[in-house]
Amino acid sequence: DGTQVWINSESELRFPVKFLSGQREVFLKGEALFVVKRDSTKPFIVNINNASIEVLGTTFNVNTYADNQCIHHSCQRFHKIHFQQE
Repeated sequence: DGTQVWINSESELRFPVKFLSGQREVFLKGEALFVVKRDSTKPFIVNINNASIEVLGTTFNVNTYADNQCIHHSCQRFHKIHFQQE
């Protein structure tokens, strides 16, 4: 879909070969920088531990390393990020 991802060492990113549904969904363990291509009709969802981050197009970093006491995410551009904890 044109989204770019840089994953850090000891990280794992699972994603389909092709996004088929009305959303773009990936699963992250560790840390990654996402540059999400804007698509207002298909949200980009990053599933992390017991939470998810949903964006339509922005740049952000997510850190979910096990030695952290919380999930860190930081937006690099000023766009809406929806964070939901389960």
